[in-house]
Amino acid sequence: MTKPHKTILILTDDKPGHVSQSFGIARSLESAFELDKREVKLKIRFKGLRFLMRFLANYIPTRLLGFTLPLFYKFEGRYDNCSNPIIVSSGGNTLYANIVINAATNGLNLYSGTPKQFSTKLIDLIYTVVPQNGLSNNIVLDLPPVNIDPLEPNFTANTYALLIGGDGAGYKYTTVDWNKLIQGLEALSKEHGIKWLITTSRRSGEEIEHLLENAFDKSYVSQLVLYRRKPEKIMSQYLQLAEAIFCTEDSLTMVSEAIYSGKKVYTLMPEAAAPDANDSAALQKYQTLELLQRCSINNLSKAVITPKKGPVPLPNIDEQISLPVIDALTARSAPESL
Repeated sequence: MTKPHKTILILTDDKPGHVSQSFGIARSLESAFELDKREVKLKIRFKGLRFLMRFLANYIPTRLLGFTLPLFYKFEGRYDNCSNPIIVSSGGNTLYANIVINAATNGLNLYSGTPKQFSTKLIDLIYTVVPQNGLSNNIVLDLPPVNIDPLEPNFTANTYALLIGGDGAGYKYTTVDWNKLIQGLEALSKEHGIKWLITTSRRSGEEIEHLLENAFDKSYVSQLVLYRRKPEKIMSQYLQLAEAIFCTEDSLTMVSEAIYSGKKVYTLMPEAAAPDANDSAALQKYQTLELLQRCSINNLSKAVITPKKGPVPLPNIDEQISLPVIDALTARSAPESL
């Protein structure tokens, strides 16, 4: 069966997690549509004007606001030469552009995330993991969209991946936390014969990289990437090779990508862990669905490592994303009742 053709405008900011979610929605829609993908990169000129942007969108007819876009944003990519597109974005900085471009192009706009005080009537479909009470256009996903393809169900026995983030999103890592992490990794390796594939990230900081390089027994390491010193894009490789994945909780995008691997996932919390209500609810949901196991860094050496019993079954996120879009477009094309 021939899939219908649609143009999709993917509006992105400079945050990798938001970019991954936006392209993740586009990837899921490829199951239902033949897509002409067009990325439009956005950068807000003056962040202090975000309040004005919300006010204009909420109280002025959005079809009259097209002239304001170049005033508020710097653009890389064209958004003004298509009609009836699907428009998708994630992150509050993109939402004003999403709404105004949608009005100008008579499109169908999709947004991944909470509405950020914009009127939800201005957004056709709002994708979240945690339900937004009272919103009829809220599509609740079992997992957030991410821009990764399904992995082959294989791995290297006794090889585990460790994905390390850093301070942010309510998480604060101390010297004690990092030392406990090193001690816990060594204890698990001794008990279970684990070899580690380890990468830090742009948030990790010098302290943990120094400890990994100088205080961690290298006999337990298969590969170590220190992002601040020599960044490498090895996430997909690690997810493919690992039998199980450990990652810090400060990045829900990183946690989600680990879950999508179909491997066992263990998330690590420092002593000072205070995620906001939305992130906390998402993590609890993943644990209830048995998609991950949460663990305190302080108790890492005592973590219960359970045997792998084949790939972890995942929800069909492609369908959860694409079916509401099909329904919305079908409803628009249906003739009005007499």
